[in-house]
Amino acid sequence: QLIVDFPAPDAAARAELWRILIPANAPRADRLDVLAVGDAVRLSGGSIANAAHYAAVLAAEDETPIDLPHIARAVRAELMKDGRQVRKSEIGFLCDHLSEDWT
Repeated sequence: QLIVDFPAPDAAARAELWRILIPANAPRADRLDVLAVGDAVRLSGGSIANAAHYAAVLAAEDETPIDLPHIARAVRAELMKDGRQVRKSEIGFLCDHLSEDWT
């Protein structure tokens, strides 16, 4: 058996992952700041890949560039996969881009 430990990416690595994992041919809103997103949300590389793909799908459904509400919805969905409730502190400023009320 082999166990490989992948350390959690830091904010700079998360921002770079967001930058490269959002599909290159997908339009992005001007205000989409991957540095801010990488700093706000602590996700693994795999979770960022899932959220980036889902954000692109949401934007395509809306026929708009990928924007912060798409990223926020995708991040929240990724965090909720294990059935737990997501706290506002886990997604930082992205909660301002969700339509749900936060307590």
